Amino acid sequence: MITKSSSRPGRTRSKAAEPVRALDRGLEILNVLAESGGGTLSEVSKASDLVPSTAYRLLETMVRRGYVTYDSGKGRYALGIRTYEVGHAFTLYDRLIEAARSEMENLAAKTTEGVNLAVLDRQNVVYIHHEEGTGMMRLFTHKGARAPVYCTGVGKCLLAWLPEDRWKHHLPEEPFPAFTPYTVSSKEEFFRLLHRVPAQGYATDEEEREEGVSCVTVPVRDPGGAVVAALSISGPTTRIQRRGIPTLVEYLSSASDHITTKLPDSL
Repeated sequence: MITKSSSRPGRTRSKAAEPVRALDRGLEILNVLAESGGGTLSEVSKASDLVPSTAYRLLETMVRRGYVTYDSGKGRYALGIRTYEVGHAFTLYDRLIEAARSEMENLAAKTTEGVNLAVLDRQNVVYIHHEEGTGMMRLFTHKGARAPVYCTGVGKCLLAWLPEDRWKHHLPEEPFPAFTPYTVSSKEEFFRLLHRVPAQGYATDEEEREEGVSCVTVPVRDPGGAVVAALSISGPTTRIQRRGIPTLVEYLSSASDHITTKLPDSL
């Protein structure tokens, strides 16, 4: 039997940030199912303070998206596999960061440039960890920051090892929005760049996201060989060129290999 959730979120955070009512209700239903282990429509609607018709619409929406399952024989709803996948993604990120942190600190100290760890999320890359460089004109990328796939070295690196028929799903409509005069604007041109990446083993961003800023990126693989993240060094273009891409690739590849050895066999 479900009991009413005791951790119901507040109705408002501030005058400037009113909660989205439907989302708030849907999350409350997920809380109820997580705490109770599942229940009938009547039980869920009562525990979440919703009329049955509203609870039913929300539950069925989440069933279609995989966040909730419905056992027609028992008439009961429960958490679905998608909630596990979302939670598992955060576990994966934690493990990646734990394995990468010391290697990234060493890279930042050795090169004086910023070092980033990024993963793919639909049409964006998400920076899950950053180590700040020590050189002048430092560049700041905060944890959780997002950027489009098509104008970043990490984006190219994360896409290049995916099957080619999946590339288009991570790109916007053409022409791609331009951030600088050097931003790639078409799929045809972007695909040409992607085809080079696996052969050379690294990707670059040559002032495509921000003028005067370049980066060099290599893939990070799990012990089974699958690409799970991208590791990059970014800084002012003049400093990146002065140090030389081959040298930076060597540093990055060594760090990436060490990160792989620290990852568990199953992520």
